[in-house]
Amino acid sequence: DAIEELEAIVAEMPGHARALDGLQQARAHVQAERRRQLARKLLDVARAALDEGGHTLCLEILKQAAEIPAPAEAVEQIRSLREVAEAALAAREAARRARQDAEGARAQMAEARRGALAGAAPRYAATLWEEAEVRSTEAALLFAREGASVVIADVQDELGESVAAACRDVG
Repeated sequence: DAIEELEAIVAEMPGHARALDGLQQARAHVQAERRRQLARKLLDVARAALDEGGHTLCLEILKQAAEIPAPAEAVEQIRSLREVAEAALAAREAARRARQDAEGARAQMAEARRGALAGAAPRYAATLWEEAEVRSTEAALLFAREGASVVIADVQDELGESVAAACRDVG
């Protein structure tokens, strides 16, 4: 409303300095309010994406929010939310890599078990074989529950080599 009134005055009197100044200030205020509302809306959408596990989408939305000349209060919120989203994304990636490593270790352990069975390890190294089977079962349960790559790798390192060595000694 004020902008329309000031525009009408400036149209009638183009040299009216106070009307020109008032018009510029009113337009700047409207633009600042639009940016504030847009930043608020983008932050709300980014938070919702983060809450739903959409870390990448959250970061994309925050990138858009950062590109608008956001008000000072929104800049801090954008930075803070970006840090949370980046940390969550990094944690998810680390968990994915750990799961991948655990699956690889589990496959290696299964291959070592097949080799030990072929070498008759249960017969020639019964105690070690029994211990390896118990540890292997424990590791498989932990893997199913937590993706425990460390446990599987430990079983593979500790017992796989012991069983293989015992088979070599007997053979």
